[in-house]
Amino acid sequence: MLPRDGEWTEVRWRKLNSNRVEIEGETSYFVTNIPYGVTKPEFWKIFSRFGGLSDVYFGGNKGANGKYFGFNRFLGVEDTKDLESSLNGTKCRNNTLEINIAKHDRKIPVRIQQVKKVKVGGSRLAGNGRVAGNGQVDNRSYAHVAAGLSTKPGGDNTHSIQHPICLKSDQNMIRWIKDYCLIGEAKTLHHLAHMPALISIHSEHRPSVKYVGGMLALISFDTYVNARRFLEGENNWKDIFKWLKWGDTVEEKFERVASVRIVGLPLQLWNEENYIAILAKFGKLVVPFDNIQERMDL
Repeated sequence: MLPRDGEWTEVRWRKLNSNRVEIEGETSYFVTNIPYGVTKPEFWKIFSRFGGLSDVYFGGNKGANGKYFGFNRFLGVEDTKDLESSLNGTKCRNNTLEINIAKHDRKIPVRIQQVKKVKVGGSRLAGNGRVAGNGQVDNRSYAHVAAGLSTKPGGDNTHSIQHPICLKSDQNMIRWIKDYCLIGEAKTLHHLAHMPALISIHSEHRPSVKYVGGMLALISFDTYVNARRFLEGENNWKDIFKWLKWGDTVEEKFERVASVRIVGLPLQLWNEENYIAILAKFGKLVVPFDNIQERMDL
């Protein structure tokens, strides 16, 4: 909500995929047999010569064939098969890369809310119901407004101006979660971002994947039998999830995933131990600060 003309006004927040904004006209290619220890700058240098390279991903994951794999994305590909033929067999260090058009696009259900800064009336005004320098309107903060409370100037208390919204559980949804859904904690944010593709590599099943908060993902199946077989076959999921349980047995926690930018740290203090110590003040680390010398996004 934003304060405007003496009142709090609700605005829509733009929702983005947390890994990146999906761009129309991109083609994704699956890359396997990636040598251990290769860096993203190396990949950018190798594949930029093929055209409009827009994204590179590999997270140190191995497929069912025991080889490291990743994804490349290109913009404005006129002939996807022709580019696939040109890419396949590309050399990286001493490895010959195996490349084909990805069966699954890179998708992530994680959503980040982003609000655009708005300048109200050209300036910030105080008093008489205008926007004060402390971000309040009529002596009401955003928390007061969201809670349905009102404080008038000179008043000594708050009173409710809204009735609470009553929500009811849906029995069909409860049965669906119980009989057809599994919920688990992804090992890393990269696993969460590429879960549909990773599941297709490690398993013959093709469940639907939904994000449910924090590092948790829900995977749903068309039958109870398929869900049970997937859960009982640990090889289907042990490389993707830390744990996996029936949906109705998991206590839901709607945690938020956020990025923290650290600036002003002297070079001699750039190490994983120090970054973790700083971030421990804010929450649990989900993306490690590995290979710091090669990183381009500190």
